[in-house]
Amino acid sequence: MATRITFPGDGMNSEIPVFLTFYWNQYKRFNSGRTSAAVKAGGNYISVPYPKLFNVSNDMKYTDSGTIGGSPIDIMKMKVDEAFKSSQFMYNYFQGGNAFTFDNMETVLAPGAKRKYVVSMDLVAKTTSQALQIKQIITQFQLNTHSSWNGANKLIWTHPPLWFIDATNSGAGSIPGWSPTTLPSVLTHMDVNRNPILDTPFNLNGYPLAVNINLTFLELEPAVNYNGKLINRAETFK
Repeated sequence: MATRITFPGDGMNSEIPVFLTFYWNQYKRFNSGRTSAAVKAGGNYISVPYPKLFNVSNDMKYTDSGTIGGSPIDIMKMKVDEAFKSSQFMYNYFQGGNAFTFDNMETVLAPGAKRKYVVSMDLVAKTTSQALQIKQIITQFQLNTHSSWNGANKLIWTHPPLWFIDATNSGAGSIPGWSPTTLPSVLTHMDVNRNPILDTPFNLNGYPLAVNINLTFLELEPAVNYNGKLINRAETFK
């Protein structure tokens, strides 16, 4: 049965202009199950008012070119470098200046540009029902950070689910202007502070009055620019 949670879940939903919705579905090995549409098709989601922090990090990794050690070219390069350093020091001695070092190595594009999403949200309950909703939200994020086991073969664990994050209205319809253009990802970090208000343990019928939740997601596959739109490898097979 699908899990659908929209917080705060009362008449205020229609007054909130933008929600951040977290969809999740079972991990799939095939491309058809690793797209945003496939993740949303699972029917599971958590919607919260757009949080105080939602950061999308775009990183492209570069590495020093380097060479394979032990080849004749490496030995020749080492000798050339030694000769260069000797001549440089001699030149600086007569000129009375300081040695100027620089990096003349090329950089090489490392395969893969997986983006990272960082979310920080504060959820405050006005009623016991909302406090229970917050507890359910925490539980779902915690459970879906980890692998799962069906209780049978102890050597077989299921990969954590895939996530897709989007900006939506109260009816879970996408809002393009706020859309973070995310790609399917995995939840790699989650922490909860059940006492974020003035370090005072406010209590609401046995539940915390407010909680702070911090989440980190990492895209499952590298992003690629295709005709002005970021997609993942799986999307290219559609």
